[in-house]
Amino acid sequence: MAELEPLRRFYLKSNENGLKIYPTDTVSTFDEFAIDELIKGVINKSWIPNDLENVAALAQHYGVMTRLLDWTFNFNVAFYFAAVNALNNICDTGASDKSMVIWALNYDELSRSSVNKSLKFVIPPYIDNPNLKAQKGILSYWKSDPINEEDMYKKRIDRTPLNEILQDNYSGDEIALYKIEMPISEAYKLLTFVNTNGYTTASLFPGYNGVASECNESEMINRARHILGQ
Repeated sequence: MAELEPLRRFYLKSNENGLKIYPTDTVSTFDEFAIDELIKGVINKSWIPNDLENVAALAQHYGVMTRLLDWTFNFNVAFYFAAVNALNNICDTGASDKSMVIWALNYDELSRSSVNKSLKFVIPPYIDNPNLKAQKGILSYWKSDPINEEDMYKKRIDRTPLNEILQDNYSGDEIALYKIEMPISEAYKLLTFVNTNGYTTASLFPGYNGVASECNESEMINRARHILGQ
């Protein structure tokens, strides 16, 4: 219910405003006030329904809360987001002695292992979204088992992080998930590295918004450099 309502609103409002939205029978056949009927239609199915995956991926990309995790096929993109978030954290807290973490998922191995029945990957059509195309985005989620209507209000939200889920469910010979940790003080050097490779705010968010955001970020970056003494 917590996930379905925001997705339903996102779908209906996008369609109402003439925005391109992926077809889905899960929400499109119900009017705005039919949430009870909608819940009955999905309660006995695994979540997320296949026909709602691309809608959920698009909603997640624009800030709607879902269970999806954002990944990228391009390590430069991952480094960019790690560095920018770290520099923001330095400005907010003034702390330069923490660490930043980058997770690397063994996509090929997990796609062919036994966990692929539960660990699902969503690669939205890049042609419809220049941001996703620039960021080489891919999303993942752990599929929920169906529950019956009597238990729907008793079941608690499972917030177990993916690394712990894989530890309990993956038994392959290869490493499934890598944790790369580095000092937050290296954030500016990391951002400089990816910028040199052509990965900037303007290039990863194509359009005027990306250019404006990059211009506005310069003050934040200079403040972080001052704190770091770089």
